[in-house]
Amino acid sequence: QQTCEPYAWKDYEIAVTAEESQNNLFVQGQVGLKFGEDELPNELFPHYSLISSNESSAEDGYSVNLCDISDKVKYYVGIQGTIGCVKYTLALNPFSGSCADSFVDNVYSDKRLMKELVLDAVTYEETAAYTWKDFFLTITEGMEGNLLFEVEDLLTDMNPQYANSDEYLAGNKSQAFLCNAKGDTKHYIGLLGVSSCANYDLYVDILDGSDDCEDITHTDYEASLEELNLDHFQSGVSNKDSWTDYKLQISASAAENNLVIEVEDLQDELVTEALSVHLYQGSIPGDRITALYDDWSNTQRYVVSMNLWDLTEGTYFVSVYAKYDDTRYRVLARLVEAAMLSGDSRRSTVCPGDYIYHYIDKPSDSSPNLRYTLELLSGDAFWRLKYGKPPLTLQPPYQKVFYDEDSSNMYTAYTCDAKTGENYIGLRGGTRCAQYSLKVDIDDSEDCIPFEHDPGDEARNFLPLELEKPYTYIASQDNYVDFYLYINGTDSGSAEDALNNLQIEVEDLGTDLNPEALCVYMYVGSIPADRYTPFSDCWSNSKRWVVARNAYELTEGDLYISECTDFEHDPGEEEYQALRFDEFYTGLGSPSSWTDFYLYVSEEDAESNLVIEVEDLSQHGSEAVSPMALEVCLYEDFVPADRKTPFCDSWSNSRRWVVSRSSYDLVPGAIYVSVRTDSHAVDMKYRILARLVPSEIEDGTYVRSTICPGDTYFHHVNHSRSEEPLDIKYTIELLKGDMYFRINEGTPPLSLSAPYQHAIYEEPILTEDGQGDSNTAEVFQCNAKLGDNFVGLFGGQKCALYRLAVDIVPATDSCKDFEHDAGELEYIPIRMAEYFTSIIEPFEYVDFSLIIPPAQENSNLVVEVEDLSGVLNPTSLSLYLYTEGDIPGDRSTAYSDNWSNSGRFVVVYNMWDLRAGVYFISLSAGHAEIKYRLVARSVPAEFETGDVIRGTVCDRDFIYHYTEISDEEAENYYLQYYVTLHSGEVYYVTREDEPPLTLIPPYVHLNLHNDHNATQAQSTLNVCLLEGGKRQYLALHGGAFCSDYTFTAALIPRNESSCNVHEHTHEEDYQKLELGVAASFDLAANSYMDLELEITEDDLDNNLYVEVEDLGVTFNPSALEVSLFEGSISQDRKTEFIDNWSNSRAYV
Repeated sequence: QQTCEPYAWKDYEIAVTAEESQNNLFVQGQVGLKFGEDELPNELFPHYSLISSNESSAEDGYSVNLCDISDKVKYYVGIQGTIGCVKYTLALNPFSGSCADSFVDNVYSDKRLMKELVLDAVTYEETAAYTWKDFFLTITEGMEGNLLFEVEDLLTDMNPQYANSDEYLAGNKSQAFLCNAKGDTKHYIGLLGVSSCANYDLYVDILDGSDDCEDITHTDYEASLEELNLDHFQSGVSNKDSWTDYKLQISASAAENNLVIEVEDLQDELVTEALSVHLYQGSIPGDRITALYDDWSNTQRYVVSMNLWDLTEGTYFVSVYAKYDDTRYRVLARLVEAAMLSGDSRRSTVCPGDYIYHYIDKPSDSSPNLRYTLELLSGDAFWRLKYGKPPLTLQPPYQKVFYDEDSSNMYTAYTCDAKTGENYIGLRGGTRCAQYSLKVDIDDSEDCIPFEHDPGDEARNFLPLELEKPYTYIASQDNYVDFYLYINGTDSGSAEDALNNLQIEVEDLGTDLNPEALCVYMYVGSIPADRYTPFSDCWSNSKRWVVARNAYELTEGDLYISECTDFEHDPGEEEYQALRFDEFYTGLGSPSSWTDFYLYVSEEDAESNLVIEVEDLSQHGSEAVSPMALEVCLYEDFVPADRKTPFCDSWSNSRRWVVSRSSYDLVPGAIYVSVRTDSHAVDMKYRILARLVPSEIEDGTYVRSTICPGDTYFHHVNHSRSEEPLDIKYTIELLKGDMYFRINEGTPPLSLSAPYQHAIYEEPILTEDGQGDSNTAEVFQCNAKLGDNFVGLFGGQKCALYRLAVDIVPATDSCKDFEHDAGELEYIPIRMAEYFTSIIEPFEYVDFSLIIPPAQENSNLVVEVEDLSGVLNPTSLSLYLYTEGDIPGDRSTAYSDNWSNSGRFVVVYNMWDLRAGVYFISLSAGHAEIKYRLVARSVPAEFETGDVIRGTVCDRDFIYHYTEISDEEAENYYLQYYVTLHSGEVYYVTREDEPPLTLIPPYVHLNLHNDHNATQAQSTLNVCLLEGGKRQYLALHGGAFCSDYTFTAALIPRNESSCNVHEHTHEEDYQKLELGVAASFDLAANSYMDLELEITEDDLDNNLYVEVEDLGVTFNPSALEVSLFEGSISQDRKTEFIDNWSNSRAYV
């Protein structure tokens, strides 16, 4: 036969009959030869092979020996061609007698297809995209020295700045001496590369002994750096692709302020990524990774800051990196004073995601109010006021301010009846760096206006649009241009716009095609602060971006009646390619297209685990491979029209996509597999392999397979020998990745609950004899019971290649039963009320430990993480809190938050449950790298009347506050609460002596979900009957999702006003449904819409059918949850009549 695809494998299965068992096999072929046992060679692991061929003559080709073959084992042989079309022959010859297996562990030890390298000689080669080119080098006895490999890309000039060696060697010389060196001894000098590659020449001279010789002394690189002086410009030049480092000393007094580092690009031409500026505390790490950096600017100013809450005494380092060319710049490090007196002004810059804090220490004998005047000179920002300590998070109430060329840009805020002590102002960067000037005054005016929440929509400048009229604009990079359009309703006197479909179209008039040049968003009612909307278009290959709303969505509350014709279902013609187990199928997919396959599973097959693997074979050139280039989905029985299924793999960083079904879940019948090519991709060549991983393992045999994150496989051994006690030994060899495994008697272990063990592959460290550490574990099931004994394998964080062997052995007294071992996790310690800022990789877990001392037991714990990426993704992060010891292997916990429409993920643990000890926090990322900031804070439970308490409570959680009431206060006063809700939905209730553990009326309900224009909701609650010596509790219960609130409490004299007894005020504002009449609604994320339906006696003879259709733009099978209640809606909203998953958009 022949092969014409360079470095592609052609695979053959070798069938061995029972008569041929126990013979030996001689396999001979030309070109390249690899051999596999129990699985295909090169089975998506191109660098591993069980057996490789021996080197042989050109006439004989290449060959392998395999001894004692068996009809119970599958064998495969693969032929690999090189460049061009190559003809080859393949011969199989059984033989008897003496035989030696041709075992080779790693294909790299086989030199057949490798080219030999010669020391000190240049070798020229070409390599195709995403293919390996292998070489070998022979080191003979007597060779000594350092081995250096250099590879140069001849398509580019790698080191143009070093073309003139004389000029390069003109400076940067240093000398070192080794005094009184011993003779007949080797003397070493070691060179360690630092931030970038360095070319060097090294000269050695042996000199006569001299009294002036000085031995080499330690030189601290960081100590030799140029020091930055606060409030002084320093100029410099950073060479292309190199770093320039400075150090900065911060004293104890300086650390009580904010630090701002500004670097100005002095080049004439604007290059938005010309420089990057990095700030380090303590030392410069080798990888130079830091969360404090700025690498993009459209003003030629790069700014990094650290606020007074994070700034501490010590040494800091500033690094400037030039990306494209040698770049002139100047750097300024300055302190922005935090403390202010009445009449003082402060001027500074705050950039996106950063905080700057100021405060005034209000004297006790001063006027009651504080007035803050903020002048915005550029950009946009948020500001917030807080007493006692800086506002660490952007919780309401806050205000957003924008720079507007046509206005004064002056903003005023007050703290009325301000408390004595430190009153803080926090400024947080918005979408662009903001320069500001802030003034504070102690004020005694009577017209003080309390600081109220304002997200800032009203401050924007909106450009008007009219229907059917084109407009032309220029949008600057990384900026928003906002427009408004009025839609006439059915009650207006003009045209009824709302009866039509609305389409907004934006055309890129630039000369170059960039599919991601623009993003177009559409909002109804207002633009939210986070600018999130499901109606958006951010990619186009036609230079046209379109968003639309249909007439059904444009009108709220109207009923439309249309004459219709019966609709007949027509799924269209369906074509399926046949798959067979253990055979590759190679396909080609066009962008946004699906290719469908079917596979028949027999009853015997269904006793195994099913694995579907798809490998990307495309040649992508210099383009990076998208991890979402392909999507692989598995269906049972049929492929639904919407193609939704929970068994999909849509992300891979290894060019391999895997879906699987365990032997417990697999049923006989048709299985369908669909492969989709991403819309952004070109035509994709791929190959697909369906294989069965046996569930049953016979005594003395093994299985070998791959398991990926989220997958579960079951294997079992049947123990039927009852004549003597026996142990089962499981030998697990891990060749790659990580996984969890668990043993169970009688039934498969369906969940990963203790005891289990975590296996992690570690690169072996070779010893002098060439041996390395083994990634093999032996575990035992002592005195195993008769019948099936199961091993459950659970995917870890990376795909794992494993080999599982089973041996039934005589029982021994030394047998040690399977024990729990979750593996060692590394925890980053954090402290209360201190930020931790870093970067998390895609699908990575970062684990933290937090110590709660006894003094903080009487508080509520709030853990919050903020996504600082600048792109709103509701599922970008997941936050977990573990309250009962270490993090379990399956990482399950009742305290988690994995969805946010504000970029803030929050978990709450209340004072009733909080105990002193160590708590663990885990953070994981989705598909993208995310910069984040994490803080754990204590929300005090105890309060005094007059205190203003701010807190956060999340979905169906409780958070508690309390105050002590004396006998005198109980007799002469009643207690009044004043509660303000700034976001979300909350219920609150009061109790005496003990906190309420369930939400039972009477309670007060505040809700901001259904009023998109409201920024806060307020209410008061009186507690008329007080008993001295007892605690009065205020309990707040979260509604649909996390909510921010403030409250204060006051003692009101009974002789001044009568106490109105609180009655249950939860208003059931139900909208009415009518039988047979459709109604449409808009529903905010993580919120409820409650509807009421009246059933008459005449209706009782019929069946009730309630259907809800998802009309959203994007499809999500768990987008809605529909529940049916009789009589009333229970507070926990539990009911047996519920539908929360649909692959057809209809919930019934």
